[in-house]
Amino acid sequence: MTKVWDERSWYSVQRKLRDMGKDVDVVVFDPNLKEDSTHNTKFNCFGKKALDFFGLPKKELASRYQRKKYDIILIIADQPCMPIQFIASRAKGKFRVGCSKDITADLDLILIRSSEMGSKEYLNELIKYLQQINSK
Repeated sequence: MTKVWDERSWYSVQRKLRDMGKDVDVVVFDPNLKEDSTHNTKFNCFGKKALDFFGLPKKELASRYQRKKYDIILIIADQPCMPIQFIASRAKGKFRVGCSKDITADLDLILIRSSEMGSKEYLNELIKYLQQINSK
């Protein structure tokens, strides 16, 4: 999985944002995932089995993000990833947050994690910025 992915920490962020009254979803692509389409997590974590012949998310996965309008969608990937780029570009989130300068498809905020920044520090920064944006 990507180096920015730490399930427990991201779940904490998701909970904090939900406590702020936001409808939040976290989207993760894990090419090593063995299960079909979702992972036993609180997130929409999908693997290669959820992709079609062209390497794009299958219709049922893609349509999930086109139907529901989230307040915030957190896109988790630290390198170019066509399935995540596809989801990010079609998701009906009011506010889309990413963590990679390489995944820019319709993102409203990109917060890049420096190599010396730990997961908790990075996620605390993310919450700080989202709270500042929410207060305006």
